[in-house]
Amino acid sequence: MTRFTLEKGKWYGMTMYPGYGDTAYHSPIRVKDVRPLKSGAGWIDIDFFNAAYAQGVQDFTYRLRMLKRGEQYMLAAIEEMDRAISLVPCSLGWMKKYFPDQVPRLTDIMENMAGFAVAMDRLTSSCHHQ
Repeated sequence: MTRFTLEKGKWYGMTMYPGYGDTAYHSPIRVKDVRPLKSGAGWIDIDFFNAAYAQGVQDFTYRLRMLKRGEQYMLAAIEEMDRAISLVPCSLGWMKKYFPDQVPRLTDIMENMAGFAVAMDRLTSSCHHQ
């Protein structure tokens, strides 16, 4: 079985538990860097752009401890926080579920451009949902 692996420059759907209120927090993220830690198996540092967070403060770094990796998902605990995240490929289906108001714009962008990543990069300036 191939296990889910984060790659630099790619978009993922992130769900964080707990969120900033009484529900989970969802956001498309673009991974800027991934660094496995030699100090212990199953630990990584990730730098990412959090598209749904407040504009101007969207760059994050998390130290993650892997809890579970399947073919299409990763579950991890965030070090020094009482939170966990799930990461999945950021697909049009994922966007429809958590950001339905952005899908028409995303679909228009995708029809005129090659690739989902380019469309996501264009979309992030208006994709602010918490």
